[in-house]
Amino acid sequence: MKFVQAIATCMVACTTANDSGDSCDSSADCVPTDQFPQMETAACEAPAYEWVSLDAMGEVTDWEEMDDLSLSADSIEFMLQLAGITNFSPIPYGIKTYRVRYTTQDRGALVEATAVISYPDVEQASSFPVVMFAHGTTGFTDACAPGAGGIEELAVPVLLASLGYAVVAPDYLGMNSFGEPAAFMHPYLVPEPTAVACLDSMRALVDFHDQREIPVDFDTSRTVIWGASEGGFAAFWAERYAPYYAPEFDIVANVALVPPTDMLGLAAHAVTVAGSTTAGLAAMLVASSQWYGSSSDLQKVLTDQEPGYLVSNLPQEMLSSCSSFPSIESCETVEDVFQQQFIDAFDGGGTESVEPFYCYIEAATLHASSLALQAATPTLVVLSEDDDLVISPVIRADILTLCQQGYQIEHLECEGADHAEGAVLSLPYQVDWVQARLEARDLDESMLCIINDPVDCEAFLE
Repeated sequence: MKFVQAIATCMVACTTANDSGDSCDSSADCVPTDQFPQMETAACEAPAYEWVSLDAMGEVTDWEEMDDLSLSADSIEFMLQLAGITNFSPIPYGIKTYRVRYTTQDRGALVEATAVISYPDVEQASSFPVVMFAHGTTGFTDACAPGAGGIEELAVPVLLASLGYAVVAPDYLGMNSFGEPAAFMHPYLVPEPTAVACLDSMRALVDFHDQREIPVDFDTSRTVIWGASEGGFAAFWAERYAPYYAPEFDIVANVALVPPTDMLGLAAHAVTVAGSTTAGLAAMLVASSQWYGSSSDLQKVLTDQEPGYLVSNLPQEMLSSCSSFPSIESCETVEDVFQQQFIDAFDGGGTESVEPFYCYIEAATLHASSLALQAATPTLVVLSEDDDLVISPVIRADILTLCQQGYQIEHLECEGADHAEGAVLSLPYQVDWVQARLEARDLDESMLCIINDPVDCEAFLE
């Protein structure tokens, strides 16, 4: 596979209290107290739980070098030339790449997750910004973890490391790339576990640096969050959670590529027009039901009849395959997929009969979050004009809503691009935009919170 195709694969595929009894309203200026996050945990009828101390988070428990991805600058340069990408030449650094296991938490329990760490291979003292890169959808189990793959799955972290970033790319909860298997399905498009695992992977990057005594500095005062598709969702939610959960990182830029920020808006489309968004919503409902603990109620929202028998088949298909889901693929209409009461809920029919599933979708909708926005991080959102999964008109409208809530968003849209193409073709623009933030250059006020006309993003690769 050409390097540019590998980049596309990597980027997109599709109230509790601390021990002292103090509590914190999420609308207040909350930071961890006594190393326990001050955020509510009970949501959507699920039971509450207590946070695990942050002191235990991000500890690297195992690691192994990925020899096939510890590359010289010349090797990376050669791959880019084969792909016809010359924007980044000459590549300044060779890289070292490792798989790591690290501690994080899930619903009040200490668990382990995995990630890939890649950084410039240099001998003399240097300092590099930190990047957390969140990948697009690759599946829902250990077998689908990008960290278990090679250059095709990890092209972007490799490229960014060769350009001078210390990169951590989490596999996400439920997707362990090595060591002990995960005990549950990946909580696809559920904000809390997504944000927490991503933020703890950043801590793991720091811990790995300290354990290995790497002779370069990973500069957490210049941290960038970067993600595509599901990773764009992860980027927005990690940035939202960071002041509460990982305030030690100074996030200077957020890059969210084709991000499903408005899950309510996308769900309304999914129950109206049969297509990729319909399938994505069905998968999200299954994964959410597993994480929140309501899998026995799936018949409220999904059908269990011809042609797909989704309630009976789709959860098992998601556990047994990364890309083949015959039950949903056999469905031709939204009525084949969703119960009528669920469809009606998005057309004024009321939501009571389909709870807690409507709550899951609302909880995954950024503008509806009860977690107050604490930072106005400069954010680049890239959309694809012809995206049939993350529907661009829905996200365009949501950008304006988010801006009204305090976000600082620059919008770029790639003309005629499909879901993956916008994220890939605009990569040189993304890198330049991030570099400007790292150099503390001011944002162009005329570009903020404006919905720009689509542009030819292929020009960025010329």
